[in-house]
Amino acid sequence: MNIPYENLELIPELLHKLSNLEFQLKQLTNKKESLKLTKVSEVAAYLNINKLTVYNMVKDGRLKENIHYKKEILNNKIKYTFIENAIKQYKEL
Repeated sequence: MNIPYENLELIPELLHKLSNLEFQLKQLTNKKESLKLTKVSEVAAYLNINKLTVYNMVKDGRLKENIHYKKEILNNKIKYTFIENAIKQYKEL
Protein backbone atom coordinates (compact mmCIF):
# COMPACT_ATOMS: atom_id res chain seq x y z
CA MET A 1 0.00 0.00 0.00
CA ASN A 2 1.48 3.34 -1.09
CA ILE A 3 0.56 6.38 0.95
CA PRO A 4 1.52 9.80 -0.48
CA TYR A 5 3.76 11.60 1.98
CA GLU A 6 4.50 14.73 -0.06
CA ASN A 7 2.70 17.04 2.40
CA LEU A 8 4.27 15.63 5.57
CA GLU A 9 7.22 17.98 5.15
CA LEU A 10 4.84 20.90 5.67
CA ILE A 11 3.91 19.83 9.22
CA PRO A 12 6.90 21.46 10.99
CA GLU A 13 6.26 24.74 9.17
CA LEU A 14 2.55 24.63 10.09
CA LEU A 15 3.41 23.89 13.72
CA HIS A 16 5.79 26.84 13.78
CA LYS A 17 3.15 29.17 12.31
CA LEU A 18 0.52 27.97 14.78
CA SER A 19 2.88 28.52 17.69
CA ASN A 20 3.67 32.01 16.42
CA LEU A 21 -0.05 32.84 16.11
CA GLU A 22 -0.70 31.56 19.62
CA PHE A 23 2.10 33.77 20.97
CA GLN A 24 0.75 36.84 19.14
CA LEU A 25 -2.76 36.16 20.43
CA LYS A 26 -1.47 36.00 24.01
CA GLN A 27 0.33 39.32 23.53
CA LEU A 28 -2.81 40.98 22.18
CA THR A 29 -4.89 39.61 25.02
CA ASN A 30 -2.41 40.91 27.59
CA LYS A 31 -2.40 44.35 25.95
CA LYS A 32 -6.19 44.56 26.06
CA GLU A 33 -6.26 43.58 29.72
CA SER A 34 -3.67 46.20 30.64
CA LEU A 35 -5.15 48.89 28.40
CA LYS A 36 -5.88 52.18 30.12
CA LEU A 37 -8.33 54.61 28.60
CA THR A 38 -7.82 57.75 30.63
CA LYS A 39 -5.75 59.88 28.23
CA VAL A 40 -6.64 61.34 24.84
CA SER A 41 -3.93 59.29 23.11
CA GLU A 42 -5.17 56.05 24.72
CA VAL A 43 -8.79 56.74 23.75
CA ALA A 44 -7.72 57.60 20.20
CA ALA A 45 -5.78 54.34 19.86
CA TYR A 46 -8.65 52.32 21.34
CA LEU A 47 -11.21 53.88 19.00
CA ASN A 48 -8.77 53.67 16.08
CA ILE A 49 -8.94 57.41 15.39
CA ASN A 50 -6.50 60.29 15.80
CA LYS A 51 -6.27 62.61 18.80
CA LEU A 52 -7.79 65.54 16.93
CA THR A 53 -10.90 63.46 16.29
CA VAL A 54 -11.19 62.76 20.03
CA TYR A 55 -11.05 66.51 20.72
CA ASN A 56 -13.69 67.07 18.02
CA MET A 57 -15.90 64.41 19.62
CA VAL A 58 -15.62 66.26 22.93
CA LYS A 59 -16.36 69.58 21.24
CA ASP A 60 -19.40 68.40 19.26
CA GLY A 61 -20.87 66.41 22.16
CA ARG A 62 -20.39 62.83 20.97
CA LEU A 63 -18.34 62.36 24.13
CA LYS A 64 -20.09 63.96 27.08
CA GLU A 65 -18.57 65.63 30.11
CA ASN A 66 -19.09 63.71 33.39
CA ILE A 67 -20.21 60.67 31.38
CA HIS A 68 -17.27 59.91 29.09
CA TYR A 69 -14.71 62.27 30.58
CA LYS A 70 -13.94 64.72 33.37
CA LYS A 71 -12.48 68.13 32.60
CA GLU A 72 -10.03 70.03 34.80
CA ILE A 73 -8.26 73.31 34.27
CA LEU A 74 -4.66 73.21 35.47
CA ASN A 75 -2.30 76.13 34.87
CA ASN A 76 -4.72 77.60 32.31
CA LYS A 77 -4.72 74.32 30.36
CA ILE A 78 -7.66 71.99 29.96
CA LYS A 79 -6.96 68.42 31.04
CA TYR A 80 -9.33 65.62 30.03
CA THR A 81 -9.48 62.42 32.04
CA PHE A 82 -11.58 59.80 30.30
CA ILE A 83 -13.74 57.24 32.06
CA GLU A 84 -12.66 53.81 30.88
CA ASN A 85 -15.99 51.97 31.16
CA ALA A 86 -17.87 54.75 29.39
CA ILE A 87 -15.39 54.73 26.50
CA LYS A 88 -15.74 50.94 26.17
CA GLN A 89 -19.54 51.29 26.13
CA TYR A 90 -19.28 54.05 23.53
CA LYS A 91 -17.22 51.81 21.26
CA GLU A 92 -19.82 49.04 21.52
CA LEU A 93 -22.55 51.33 20.15
